[in-house]
Amino acid sequence: MNKIHQLLLALVCLVGTTVRAMEIDITGLDKGAVLRALFRHATAPGSGHFQYKETDTLSDAEIRDVLETGFADYIKGRYMKIRITPTTSVIDVERYNNVNGEHAAQDAIQDAIDELKKNSAS
Repeated sequence: MNKIHQLLLALVCLVGTTVRAMEIDITGLDKGAVLRALFRHATAPGSGHFQYKETDTLSDAEIRDVLETGFADYIKGRYMKIRITPTTSVIDVERYNNVNGEHAAQDAIQDAIDELKKNSAS
């Protein structure tokens, strides 16, 4: 096989690869705080607006239910699509960000971290 064929084969292999999903390490963070932050930053696209509740928080019971089932699909009409449990260390946020905006999950989690720091300082 000549060099041109090798380069073309390498290019085809490269183009055919799947890009790894966007993941965020949440090790050491309170999973309830992460879920609350993601909820506050989530939008209600499409028919989600029919179930949209004008609130920016989740009850402890709602948090517990999501963490027990391990998956948040839509919550109060807001698009979540997050797998999270009490032992989750990494979450895939690609679907969340596709609907809620580029880096929406990262911004939400940073807000949760900032809030935790502020509360621990006072």
